[in-house]
Amino acid sequence: MLDGHPLELKQQMKYLGMVVDRRLSFKEHIAEAAAKARRTANQLARLMPNVGGPKQLPNVVELNKVQRTSLLRSICAYGTISETAANILAAVPPADLLARERSLVFHEKRAGEATGLPPRARTFAAWRARIAKSLTGRWTKRLVGDIEAWCNRKHGELDFHLTQVLSGHGCFGVYLQKIGKEESGKFHHCQGIADSAEHTLMECQAWEEDRGRLRCAIGEDVTVENLVPAMLRSPDVWHAAKDFARAVMVVKEEAERAREIASRNSEEII
Repeated sequence: MLDGHPLELKQQMKYLGMVVDRRLSFKEHIAEAAAKARRTANQLARLMPNVGGPKQLPNVVELNKVQRTSLLRSICAYGTISETAANILAAVPPADLLARERSLVFHEKRAGEATGLPPRARTFAAWRARIAKSLTGRWTKRLVGDIEAWCNRKHGELDFHLTQVLSGHGCFGVYLQKIGKEESGKFHHCQGIADSAEHTLMECQAWEEDRGRLRCAIGEDVTVENLVPAMLRSPDVWHAAKDFARAVMVVKEEAERAREIASRNSEEII
């Protein structure tokens, strides 16, 4: 009772969009997020009938925008990640290409015979061509060179920290400067000129000990060319990459928060 009013006890509450349960297991939040994703998928399905699919460019753009919103949730990504990078990291072809694939499958079944390349092969061919032409998602494109191997992998999930490293959108000076949170893209942890995902992953001496463990898992120096192929070959390497991303990004996030607090305190004094 509070001031004569009965208060109902519940097992969870919603705070700032996050469902928090009494055991902090976040099962209810995950269930709610999954339900939203299913609703989005159902909306996409209604827009992609077997006999057709989106034909006009405005329809394609809107359809892929809806898909991107759903994918960002699934890969725990910053909202600034491009459509190109979101599709690659989520291992899901663009929605309009999936619609065309569904249409091809339908027509082949109705005709009772295959026509040329399998529908899925056509989807990947069209997707690769689109990725090659895209001016966005450059860092992700460099890392994930073989989208079919990435999409067909049998292990490996993304989390908030690994997604930052693979997308370049996260607690990196270059990115923070781009979105207006910092005045420059300089490093705060070493003498590097630009704090990018590439420098953090491959070069920054501040993370050499963490990188050493990842290097041991891969069996050679970490490079743009070998990181993702090694992650796809072995669950151990995938987990080593996740461990590296978590260890490094947590420190960088804490440092960013400390700088923000120091900046606010300085402004208050002034």
